[in-house]
Amino acid sequence: MKKSTSEAVQKTLDDLGRLLQSQQAEDGSWRYFLEGSVLPDCYALIFEVLFAPTDTALVERLAAVISKRQGPNGAWNLYPDHPGDLSTTLEAYLALRLAGFAPSHPTLCRARDFVASCRDEQHLSNLTRISFAAFGIVPWSAVPALPPELMLLPASAPASLYELVSFTRVHLPAIMILAALGKQLDVPVAAELRALLAPHHLRILPRQQLWARPAQWLYEQSQLVGRASDSLHLRGRAIAACRRFILERIEADGTVGSYILSTAFSMLALRALDLPEDLAALQRMKAGLRSLLVEHEGEVRMQPCTATVWDTALNLAVVRRLGVSDGDAKVQRAAEYLLEREITEFAELRQRSPRMHGGAWGFQDINRFYPDVDDTCAVLDALRDLQGESCARAQQAFARGVEWVFLMQNRDGGWSAFDVDCSRRLLEELPFNDMRRAMTDPSSGDMTGRTLSFVARLDDPRAPAAIRRALRWLDQHQEADGSYWGRWGISYLYGTWGALLGYGAAGVMEGESAAVDRACAWLRSVQNPDGGFGESCRSDELSRFVPRSVSTPSQTAWALEGLLAVSRSPGSDAAVQRATAYLLDSYVPGRGWPEHYPTGAGFAGKLYLYYHNYKNLWPAMALMRLAERASLAERKITSAHGGPGREALRI
Repeated sequence: MKKSTSEAVQKTLDDLGRLLQSQQAEDGSWRYFLEGSVLPDCYALIFEVLFAPTDTALVERLAAVISKRQGPNGAWNLYPDHPGDLSTTLEAYLALRLAGFAPSHPTLCRARDFVASCRDEQHLSNLTRISFAAFGIVPWSAVPALPPELMLLPASAPASLYELVSFTRVHLPAIMILAALGKQLDVPVAAELRALLAPHHLRILPRQQLWARPAQWLYEQSQLVGRASDSLHLRGRAIAACRRFILERIEADGTVGSYILSTAFSMLALRALDLPEDLAALQRMKAGLRSLLVEHEGEVRMQPCTATVWDTALNLAVVRRLGVSDGDAKVQRAAEYLLEREITEFAELRQRSPRMHGGAWGFQDINRFYPDVDDTCAVLDALRDLQGESCARAQQAFARGVEWVFLMQNRDGGWSAFDVDCSRRLLEELPFNDMRRAMTDPSSGDMTGRTLSFVARLDDPRAPAAIRRALRWLDQHQEADGSYWGRWGISYLYGTWGALLGYGAAGVMEGESAAVDRACAWLRSVQNPDGGFGESCRSDELSRFVPRSVSTPSQTAWALEGLLAVSRSPGSDAAVQRATAYLLDSYVPGRGWPEHYPTGAGFAGKLYLYYHNYKNLWPAMALMRLAERASLAERKITSAHGGPGREALRI
């Protein structure tokens, strides 16, 4: 790396270190707005109106946020280059009507024009169908819901609730109660919304795909069980089991499972049951919804959930690598924050994996039930070899976390996020699921590669076997063009980055593996003329790479770090040099990189996430790796000339 580039990298990293430290909260955490589409704002407004007491000032502010985000074509979209989503537009319309907007309001007139233009072609999402059925807009017969009797099946049953991934599982008991009872709220604008729909929105549409046929049969059998359960006196027991599940998963902040929709649906379910003893729980849940609100750039916005553990772990790892001492009070507070959020009880994971133990971490600020592998590895990286007051606790937690990560490796050798061996393909084709990748949690390129990059750096006798199995999975699951698909980021850039991190940490470099060579060649082939990289959220919807000519710092950082992880001579790699130049040239001192595009994935075709930390975090990681590679090369050159090795860059 040229001296001028080296100096620019160091200057940028120094500035980034100051910026990140300035953003740390008093409790040691880093708290950023986790931004989705306008959909969470709509649900915040709707439930603020429907569940007393109503804060009218909050309703007005949310209505302003929703109205402001309408597109020129009258629609509300899922991401900036999305043409407009029918379901989201209808939910925004409902929210604004409940906020007091008249049907003649120009915002609603434009929305109706968009709906009329696309309602015959676009489907109504199942999540929207559930809400609209609860609000009396569509009949419950239009919702392909599962029967509550699933709650009575043992975890070993092939159709058990515990065969489904946790982030879907936590939503289902409430939905099953609602569909079984068939009750509907008296929402005053229900008839008006119903008039905007097409006939096919009022019934369940059969699927035509080959895989859907056995799934459709399984769904029909579940409905037969539901209809027979009354005569067997099972329905009451099943609904009681669903209610108990909900009440047991109310977190300290009032959310159910730490998500907005699981909380909202649970509120609707308890209201439908209408039990006096649940009134206090309903008030806690409403407080839980409000706890997800944030003030951002003068607006009040709703998050789908928080990302505080994730952001804190990643940022702590960065500031430690940038040279902030472990004895610094801010480092110790961040470590204590993370240590306080360790999860050591795995009530749901043990349903199918009775031997599950150790320690793990979840994604959100408050989360007792749903740890995941990515967050756990991020926390363990942040706490690795920590010195100072928290040293002993961190060492013990690190050992527990490593134990858990090994236990979470799937039988196929890969890793997924939330559940182990949760990969029955048939379940993705249930009529209830219209988002794809929402019912199961199979191994993926991003999760396998990133977890491998953690495991490969462990001095543990279990690591070599785990590494071999993970490398075999990566070798067998590469896309035809050389890329890897990523589940939790957009999409092929994210997956390919994760896979290359894993290969590099395991010591597999470019020129030694056909899979690595193809992955690097693919990355170089999709680099933009400005040296950056960009990928549309549409990739996640279409399951193929869709480029964006507008580069984003976070996606550029992924590509750059992926190449650096396996490159033998990054100093002579033109793609590395151009990506580095893009990041250095686009950096704004004191503010970081400008980025206004969601690069996080939630649910295909429904939820895409803009992490306000990503634009600075991932470029920092990539530039640190670049500096470390340059430092290593400098030491080798100096040693070869007989002089003492020295650091080329201060990291």
